[in-house]
Amino acid sequence: MVQVHLGVLCEVENMIKKCTKCGVEKPFSEFYKEKTVKSGLRSSCKDCERLRNKIYREKNKEKVKKHAKEYCKKNKEKLKDTLYKWREENPEKFKTINKRYYEKNKENLNEKTRNYYNKNREACLQQKSEYFQKNKDKIREYNRRYHQNMTAGIYQITNTKTGVVYIGCSTQIPRRWRDHKGHLKKNKHINKSLQKDYNKYGLEELEFEVIKEYPPDTPFEVLEREETKLILEHKTKGTPMYNLSIKISSIDESHLTL
Repeated sequence: MVQVHLGVLCEVENMIKKCTKCGVEKPFSEFYKEKTVKSGLRSSCKDCERLRNKIYREKNKEKVKKHAKEYCKKNKEKLKDTLYKWREENPEKFKTINKRYYEKNKENLNEKTRNYYNKNREACLQQKSEYFQKNKDKIREYNRRYHQNMTAGIYQITNTKTGVVYIGCSTQIPRRWRDHKGHLKKNKHINKSLQKDYNKYGLEELEFEVIKEYPPDTPFEVLEREETKLILEHKTKGTPMYNLSIKISSIDESHLTL
């Protein structure tokens, strides 16, 4: 007679075992393996084991945290190699997990980054400079492609408190909005009226929206003519505006009929 150890039979789908915790009969695949027992399986199912571990972690947060820290310290290189290997095998999953974690902890992570930078400013600048020197061509190529694929178009900034609007155009809409915010925060915006209202109401009362999108390779002259047309239309309707002037070169015959 051929003897087969139950540990081998764990992979057989049609074999079941009763969990001692929840009392439900489940396939062998729903139980963790355990070499120290004759059956080769733990007495409680995976769901019950996970629940037990979760309750333990919640009741012993500091103890678990301390143990994890000590384990990581002792097995730093081993864990690092395992993580790198997993990242290489699961790049998309790693990105998803990182993104989800960042969204949940955005404020704390940004605060930690700011504090670290303030405490180690010189070292951070030195590291950034060294990295740029080593990867100069790669960074420039990345920036070129990134900016090349940005959406072009006409945008509008509306003061939700007063209803005053600003019409603008750019071949790189996201970058242009960052520039606006940067100049306003530094109190150096070229439009004094917009700067004054920003100082009074704050950025949360300035609503930014893209009115019309164009392909990334659209000539700036085309965008400028459309911008001028919209400014003149708003002026004709009596809409209060931050725009105080337009370029004469961007006016054509269609504008003169407004």
